[in-house]
Amino acid sequence: MDGAASNTDAARIDAQDASSGVVLVPQGAQSGAPPLAVDRIFTLIGARPGAKWRLLSAAVSRSHAALILNGTSVYVRDLASRTRLFVNGSVAREPELCDGDELQIGPFVFNFRQPPAGLLAAPVEAAPAAALYPANGRPPVPIVGRTLLIGRRPTCDLHIPSATVSIAHALLFELDGAHYIRDMLSRTGTHVNGAPIKQQKLNPDDHVRIGEMEFRYGSVDAAARAAAQAAIPPAVDVSKEETQPASAVERLSSSGTFADVQFDANEALHAGEEGKGGPDAPPRPQAQPTTLTIEPIVATYGYGNIALTARVESAAGPVGKGAVTFNLRHEAIDMGSSPPVPVSAGRVAVNLPLRDLAPGSYVIQAAYDPMEAADQFGPSGGGNTLTVRKAPAALRLRGLSAIYDGSPKTVSVVAEPASLQGISITYGGSPQAPTDAGRYPVVAQLDHPLYRATPVSAVLVIAKAPLALTAADQQRPASTDNPPLTGSLNGLRGGDKITAIFSTRAKLSSPPGSYEITARLSDPDGRLKNYALSYTHGTMTVTPPSEPAIADPAPDDEPTMLEAFDGRRVPDAADVLAADAQPLPASESSPWSIGCDQASFIGGVGYSADPPCAKPRRAARPTLPGERNTSVSRGGHPLPGSRPSNGDGRSTASSPPASKNGNDIPRPAEPSAGFFRRFTRLLGFSGRHGS
Repeated sequence: MDGAASNTDAARIDAQDASSGVVLVPQGAQSGAPPLAVDRIFTLIGARPGAKWRLLSAAVSRSHAALILNGTSVYVRDLASRTRLFVNGSVAREPELCDGDELQIGPFVFNFRQPPAGLLAAPVEAAPAAALYPANGRPPVPIVGRTLLIGRRPTCDLHIPSATVSIAHALLFELDGAHYIRDMLSRTGTHVNGAPIKQQKLNPDDHVRIGEMEFRYGSVDAAARAAAQAAIPPAVDVSKEETQPASAVERLSSSGTFADVQFDANEALHAGEEGKGGPDAPPRPQAQPTTLTIEPIVATYGYGNIALTARVESAAGPVGKGAVTFNLRHEAIDMGSSPPVPVSAGRVAVNLPLRDLAPGSYVIQAAYDPMEAADQFGPSGGGNTLTVRKAPAALRLRGLSAIYDGSPKTVSVVAEPASLQGISITYGGSPQAPTDAGRYPVVAQLDHPLYRATPVSAVLVIAKAPLALTAADQQRPASTDNPPLTGSLNGLRGGDKITAIFSTRAKLSSPPGSYEITARLSDPDGRLKNYALSYTHGTMTVTPPSEPAIADPAPDDEPTMLEAFDGRRVPDAADVLAADAQPLPASESSPWSIGCDQASFIGGVGYSADPPCAKPRRAARPTLPGERNTSVSRGGHPLPGSRPSNGDGRSTASSPPASKNGNDIPRPAEPSAGFFRRFTRLLGFSGRHGS
């Protein structure tokens, strides 16, 4: 059953006219007052506003008793009242009333009148055995008899010492073969399956919440119920025990009647909120109103304990009786309550460890209960706020310098206290740690449920990495191609793809000399910005061309023959140039004049040839001025036909006359190898064929 249905059902039950004629007839001082009709299923009797029958007396508890009309029977339940409930002069807990019984509540006495049973409804079955099972795993609380009273007063069947629970908070009672739960106008209400209720029928596995305690309603075996029944204390014999008086002049006689009780002239009887008491009843003196004051509290998490304090005062000054119960709530969550703390000289305090309270705003509620001083002081309540601030913490940045290596560079944070979670770091506004060289503003912040810290900032410096580029020196002869240009690139980090390309201005036609080797870098990914580059130039050295190697002349006995331009065989060049050349006759104008009988060479060197098919003879040359006679053979002996020199370039022997046919022309001297080399370098072998 949901809350709306339950409240509707409660209204129907409250409004139900019993039409049974069951009444309570006032006796004693209230004799002659109109009878009180038992016309509802559930009737609350007490001194509090909202009670169906409100009895204004200091000897009447705020919620004193409850009358329950259940089929053919009417039973009354004492609600842990201070002055108890009497039936026929005896203290009673849960008696069933019979016609003519005398019911005493405080100073008020009633005569119970009930018509014959035939006029009432048929009797109903008893409710099944059941219990309340605490959610915290404690033993179940069986429902013994017809009722189970729940409240903060120790004499309740289910005692819950919590400020969120009223003195008489709720009552489970039997009705029509089932169990119902009724809220007794409590401060925090009664909830069934999460919904607030006034009165509701309980079904198996329903969840009941009283204050901060939660229970499950369910069946229980007969043995457990019998054991709980045996634990109920017996009824107190009023003749042997004096009840707690409501005032100094109120005493109950041993007979249990009001005959010997003296009352103040202010007792009155009120039925409901309409005040159906006697018209001549004097007003009841009001207890002194009280005020409860709680100062706002500001504390810091983790620093010892905090004292919740309250002041209770009346118009006459500080109140020295009663007790205060504190309750703490945080964001609609009940954090628990303190046990009742006695008031002393108008003040009361309770300590709370701050480590049990997370930072935030709390609502402190306190309720003052005058308890035994209810005839002097009225109840009061108050509240305020408790603000718990976060504890201070400190942050420091570390690792603010690094060298580029291709990996992200993060900074570290040292926190006090250590091992704090919730620290965030940003680099130039981004949570991603930077990789490239540069300067980055760093900010560290703390987001922790218990601690606070001022954000700290600094600058992260990532220095450029050193990069060394070196070109290798190279060398080559002139008129040759450049060799491959190489070098080294040292210091690349993180797999950066940077390469070097070398070049020089030296070309194939460049003359001998030194040329600089330069380089340029290829950086397709733009990573060169992360390096500090140093460059060492190389040098290309172009050397002069090397002299061609000249073979030695062939031996004299194995002359090498050259092919003449006209197909004839002429003496080998080494043989021809081995001797100095003879001047040509003035009539000779051709560099070469080769015939069957003679051969002459330009430059004054010539050969005298034998007739055709004859072996040519070597001609000797005269020694030039200033030149040593070199007309010798390789073995150091004079060549055939050579003439001695006198040192001035003239021959010491006269030349024999030449014959016209050339047979007697002396053979010229053989040119030397040095002459041959000089001659070939300057002129090379070139000639023209003469006629």
